[in-house]
Amino acid sequence: MCTRPSALIRARTCVARTSTNSPSRCAGSASGRQSSVRPRRSGTTPAHGNAEALAVAGTSGLHPCMTALPPTPGETVDLEGAIAVRMYPATHDFDPLDAAMDPLYERLVAQRLPLTVGLPEIGWPALDALAGRWPGLAVIVSALGYRTLRRLAAVFGRRPNLHADMVNFASHQGVEWFVRQWGAERLLFGTGTPVRDPAEAVARLSWSGLSDADRQLVGHGNAVRLFQGLT
Repeated sequence: MCTRPSALIRARTCVARTSTNSPSRCAGSASGRQSSVRPRRSGTTPAHGNAEALAVAGTSGLHPCMTALPPTPGETVDLEGAIAVRMYPATHDFDPLDAAMDPLYERLVAQRLPLTVGLPEIGWPALDALAGRWPGLAVIVSALGYRTLRRLAAVFGRRPNLHADMVNFASHQGVEWFVRQWGAERLLFGTGTPVRDPAEAVARLSWSGLSDADRQLVGHGNAVRLFQGLT
């Protein structure tokens, strides 16, 4: 997923099809999801982007992933219809640990909606604190990059509600290492399309040393479990 005001979860690819068993056939999904955002236009806001996402939801297997904001006057975000929520604290200039965000997190926990966020948007200290403060909230961290496993190990070891996706998960044999430590249940396939080439993540999962069962969980099963409405 990318830093845009809206995003759409695509369930059309094989990782979100129960009729297709091989994640290696996937191209362009992100944890069962594919970012299908439009290029940002001058004057657009996250609220406008969310409205665009809702307008096309239900077509071509798309499901809306809403962008969350603090309760700033004039920027109310309606999460109705979302199957996940994304936030961009750095890009949108807010503190994800501010008490003003608590009503959002409470709602996500109550509705069992996962929260997704890119590591460059939040950083390890804030991610650690957020996951610790809200243990019932499933948080999916994206864009882990390269040579980050030591930091990841410490935080993921004490925060079982954290998950990772494969967007730019570039550590050599990092996928296999991750699954050995915490199981396949906490890793989701993702591409970062259209910002990144989807072939990168497709090849990384297809050529990984994971078992077929673990590859199926990463490529499909975990997305179905975490994102309500996917099948």
